Amino acid sequence: MKRSFLIGLIFLGASMAVLVLALPGQADTPLFEEYPVPGNPVNISVESSSKVWFTLPEQNAIASLTVTSTTDYKVVSYTIPTANSHPYDILYKNGKVWFTERYGNKLGYLDTQTGNIYEFPLPATISEPVSLDIAPDGGIWFTGYGSYDIARLVVTSTTEFAFEEFPVPGTSDNRKPWDIAVQDNETVWFTLPYLNSIGNLMKDALQPFDIRDAGGGSKPWAIEVDTWNYAWFTDNTGNRIGKVTPTTLGDIIWYSVSSPTWGVALSYDPGGLTVWFTEAGANKVGRLNPYDSTFKEFGVPTSGSQPQGIAVDGEGNVWVAEYEGGKIGRWRPPYFNFIYLPLVLRNF
Repeated sequence: MKRSFLIGLIFLGASMAVLVLALPGQADTPLFEEYPVPGNPVNISVESSSKVWFTLPEQNAIASLTVTSTTDYKVVSYTIPTANSHPYDILYKNGKVWFTERYGNKLGYLDTQTGNIYEFPLPATISEPVSLDIAPDGGIWFTGYGSYDIARLVVTSTTEFAFEEFPVPGTSDNRKPWDIAVQDNETVWFTLPYLNSIGNLMKDALQPFDIRDAGGGSKPWAIEVDTWNYAWFTDNTGNRIGKVTPTTLGDIIWYSVSSPTWGVALSYDPGGLTVWFTEAGANKVGRLNPYDSTFKEFGVPTSGSQPQGIAVDGEGNVWVAEYEGGKIGRWRPPYFNFIYLPLVLRNF
């Protein structure tokens, strides 16, 4: 079932070292920097290796952080024109910063050249947009958490745009989609945390939703598609990460995380071929190497910061939104400072 809409546009201005052996009793020193921001950041998106964008839902704003050195940085905040809109998810693409307005029932974007914000009000049948992703053809896919559907926004001109809506089948009030990840122009993945399921939508299929059980008692939350179209997702209650193969949708490979965690966000690094995730409940950032199933976890320096969104830039820097800490963190490669042996031991 699909419903389409055509709506007019609203425009508003915006107010080498090599590891040999670690010395006994000494731990790796993480290369983690933190930058205070004016609010509580939730989700984050990379523009470049020195600039990121993030949402400040409680401050009704989005903001950018530009870092030129460990001590020289700039934060610029943009208030959303719609009051109390609660901007939640964010994505930078081709000079535009897209975001969802969860309580404002709109999608919007900031033009980085002009600083202007454009807003797209949702039709009455779609409500509470949470997560978004952008397809190669420019379509903006997002989850309608309050209306039980997956939807797509297509901007056709500077004055018109259209919505397509794909309702989640069934009658349960638990069929609330949360996160979404685009595989290609025809296929998207999404999580249904309160149905213990993930979903797959193929636009041209007769049954657009292919909901798969993610394990009894699990709560799949964040999802992302890698270079080979594997869908990775966090299990919020099972302390694990799952991977779904694109050819056998029912096959889920699990990777257990040692720490008690809320796996709230996930990011795939195509350069390092690794999966990064935040553990809000454990105040940690984690890295999974799928090839040997090993994890590396690091406690965020600010206590109780409750890390949320995470993103990896082209140089391997890992950016983290520290919600309770009111900071943006950057974890720089090689991620750990390695310790040299004393000179007297180097001949062994």
